[in-house]
Amino acid sequence: MCGAVSSFAFLDTTAKYLGRQVDVLQVVWARYTFAFLLTLVVSNPLSRPGLLRTARPIFQVGRATLLLGSTFLNFFALKYLRLDQVLAIAFSTPFFVAALSGPVLDEWVGVRRWAAIGVGFIGILVVSQGRDSALSIRLHFWPSWRQ
Repeated sequence: MCGAVSSFAFLDTTAKYLGRQVDVLQVVWARYTFAFLLTLVVSNPLSRPGLLRTARPIFQVGRATLLLGSTFLNFFALKYLRLDQVLAIAFSTPFFVAALSGPVLDEWVGVRRWAAIGVGFIGILVVSQGRDSALSIRLHFWPSWRQ
């Protein structure tokens, strides 16, 4: 788990650095090219030909397209926002997954889970809003911080 978190932190930091030097599309291309080559070496589909077979190829293509779009938008955001702001936005994913799980999957989220997600979402707002921002959540709860 620590290795995975470190890898994603390294990936985001590298994307932020490279996004200043080259086009975001080139950074996304490099990310997926090296990921493809690493996966090819590790999985070795020549020795296991059934590894690349899927029962639902349209879903695989759709999933890959969504991941590509998500990566592009994430790297694009890294070019213009601070790293902590981009990570705060990325950590808001559980809120959207819980909100869409009922209508899409017919799996409704209970009150306790919504409360936990709400507390996490408040944490995201605290991280993503700076002290100088007019919409800072701290300014709404603690008027003495207004200057």
